[in-house]
Amino acid sequence: MDEWNLLSNILNSYDEQNLVCITQAFLKQQLALPPKIRMKKLITLELIGSHFQAVQPFLKRSPYFYRLPHDMQTMILQNNFLGTGNFNTVVASLEANAFRNEFYTAQCCQIYGEATVKSTYRIMERVEPNLSLLKVLIMILAFSTNCSITDYKEPICLITINVKYLLSIQNIFITMLWKYLVYQYGHENAVRRLLVMVKNYLDVLQKAHESAAQQHRTMVDNITERIVDTLVVDDSTNAIVIE
Repeated sequence: MDEWNLLSNILNSYDEQNLVCITQAFLKQQLALPPKIRMKKLITLELIGSHFQAVQPFLKRSPYFYRLPHDMQTMILQNNFLGTGNFNTVVASLEANAFRNEFYTAQCCQIYGEATVKSTYRIMERVEPNLSLLKVLIMILAFSTNCSITDYKEPICLITINVKYLLSIQNIFITMLWKYLVYQYGHENAVRRLLVMVKNYLDVLQKAHESAAQQHRTMVDNITERIVDTLVVDDSTNAIVIE
């Protein structure tokens, strides 16, 4: 029951942000506008940025996050934000059928390039169809020491203290996920699905690293800076117990 509750509360914490409804409403609103003012680059980046920003409240809903010291909270947000944000954009876009909107797709092509959008869409077509599993994976990855591709041009924020505690948190989540996979699909298919999810994440991460547009990178850096600046260590009253 504890693990069922953990799974349920993670999914509820994610779904409470209403990313799907917000994305769909945004796209519907854009369709109602005259073509000349519809889906500009800046507006498209704001929508994608909202998918990145949603990682923070999702992570902060976990009491495990508040048990970390401030420097460790900052570290996992900085080191993992690029990877989890990109992956969360894929999950939200799939769930909201964002790429069925021709204007959204066209603007993404202008920002990232048509080849990148097409290859990203091919990756999305291969993503694990049970998006609930991917939402749990985002939570697991968010407690990594670093789940993004390292950029050696910039210093890496890495703290050696409490790394074992991060691993213990990941163990709790991944054990729950593994048991759920076995329960739903059997042992052999559970192995396959877990491998597929990891491959999905690595594909998204690699594509984001290869094709990161400067506008996109600037947006992510600005959001990361704002999140770190507004990080409140003792705001435990807003956390939902998901253990």
